[in-house]
Parts: sequence; C-alpha cells; structure tokens
Amino acid sequence: MARRSRTVIDKLDLRIPGSAFFSEDVTKYLREFQLAEGNPRVRRSRFYQAVVDLRPIGPDALLHLHYRKEPHDSKLEVFDVGKKAFSEMENLVAGVVQADPEKLGIMRIDLCADVPNVPVMWFQPRARFKYKRFGREDGELKYAKIGTQGIQTLTSGKRPNLFRIYDKPAECKVQFKRMLAKASPDSDALSFEKEFGFLPDAILTRIERQIAAKQIPTELSRFGHLQRTPDFNPFTPLEIVGGGNHLIPTVEEVGLSEWLTGTRLAQLAEELGMQQLRHFINKQSSGNASRFLERYKRFLPLGQERISVKGIYEIYRESTIKQLAA
Repeated sequence: MARRSRTVIDKLDLRIPGSAFFSEDVTKYLREFQLAEGNPRVRRSRFYQAVVDLRPIGPDALLHLHYRKEPHDSKLEVFDVGKKAFSEMENLVAGVVQADPEKLGIMRIDLCADVPNVPVMWFQPRARFKYKRFGREDGELKYAKIGTQGIQTLTSGKRPNLFRIYDKPAECKVQFKRMLAKASPDSDALSFEKEFGFLPDAILTRIERQIAAKQIPTELSRFGHLQRTPDFNPFTPLEIVGGGNHLIPTVEEVGLSEWLTGTRLAQLAEELGMQQLRHFINKQSSGNASRFLERYKRFLPLGQERISVKGIYEIYRESTIKQLAA
C-alpha cells in the first residue's frame, strides 16, 4: 500500500497589513534590493509594487510587497507548507513581520487528502459536488490532462476557488525530473521515495480544495486558526454516488427498454462523469435527475466500495493533526 503523503495544508498565503512593520532583517534586505538594479530575486508585479524572494535571508517565502491600491497590504506566500509544522510556520512569519502571527488573515489555503490505491478515473463517474456555488456555473466536473506528462485531473470550480482530483505521483514525477536537472553533480543522489514519501509507481489520488478570497471560512480566517484545520471538513460539498451492487440486471430481468436505458446511463456516467451527467438529466427532465438516477442505480458504477467521503475526511484529519504537530 502506498504511504500517505504528509502534505495536507498544501498552500498558504497570508495578508500583512499595509501599516505593519517588517522585521529588521527583511527591512534591511528590502532597502538593499531597492538600490540594486537587475536583482534576480525581485520581479515586477501587476498588482503589487514588487515580488521579493526572501529565501536568501532565511524565510522560505515570497513577499508580494504592498498592493498597489489602498490600504497597500502585502501578501506572504509560504513555500513548502506541507513540510512545515505549525511552530515552524509561526517562526517563519515572526521572522518577516513585527506583528502577532496568529492575527494575520489568510488569503488562500489549499487543503488536501491523499487517497491510496484508488486511481483518478475511479472518481470520474462517481464524484459530484452538491452545492452549485462551489462548482463551475454549468456544474461540470471537468476532466483534463495537464502538461506534456498528461497528468490526469478532474476539476470543479474556477481558480482560486475550486476542487481538484488528480494523480499525485504523476505530478511528483514532473517535479522530481526538475530536481534532478538542478542537482549538483557532487551532491548525494536524490531518492524519489525519500522526497515524496511514496514510490513512483504508487496509485495515489490527491483530492484538493483550494479556498481563497470570499470563500475563506470564518473558522479559518486567521493564521492562528490553522490549529482548527483538523476539525474543519473541506470536503462537505463532495458526494460519492453510484449503484448498490455489482450485479448488473440482465435484459431478461428488467425488459429491453429499462435495460437499454440503464446500460446507456452507465456508459454516460463513465464518459461524462456523474457531475455533468446529473446536470444533463436535470436539464432534460425538469430537474428530476435524483429520481431518474435512483430508478436506474443498479446499472451505475459502485460508489462506496473503495472510498467514501467520510473516509476521505478521516485521511485528511489524521494527516493534518500529524503535520501541525510534527
């Protein structure tokens, strides 16, 4: 069985008030780069005065300096969040800004669960999101292959507020290839398993909830609230649906008309995915998709035999507790 990845809180952006003072080291660093031209650690930004890489002076983060509109807040983008315990993140923030870290607002947070031994395409005909406001306007769970490596991904919603279901080892293989290209010839050989916690041929699907802006829940609105993340379920809109058993009715059992409808419905579930199929049936039947799918559920792919929403949340909760306390 594949190991569960430690990365659960996978992305964290914090708001630094425009009135706040930076630490002595960061202030000195900012003053130095302002006097230097062509600094590779500084780049222009459409929304901020500059984007500054803080890693040369210690903090593993990117500082988006002073939003161009009032109140000119800054954004702290923390790198490799999944590898940091809460105390490490707290120390990092304290080394950047002279303010109580726990009171800084969260601008974006990505929360994840890594599901072992269940491939991405198992979710395609079974996963749907119960609340339209969490998905695209048309309610689709869209399938795509990202990049030249063809990473299988299902998405619902629009950045930066969306759900993603994707092949985690495939994504890590792309990242590992870049690491090998950048590695020094004199350094120790890199190990995929050591870097990511699982073998490259593992079957591991990541279910990721990206939350930002107005979608940030009140209970996770501040950095100090990160301690509450194990009790916050980011997957409540997700539903795993499907039939009730493995025995597909025969034409002799149900008659030709029902058998043709049921088997075609099963094909559409595989081709379109459950989210889009429900949307299609609702549109063609005046909103009777639930009744229609209930009638033909014996033909649909099983939904609960491998993983349930409760099981996904339990994976997330267990891993989050370990990450924060590590």
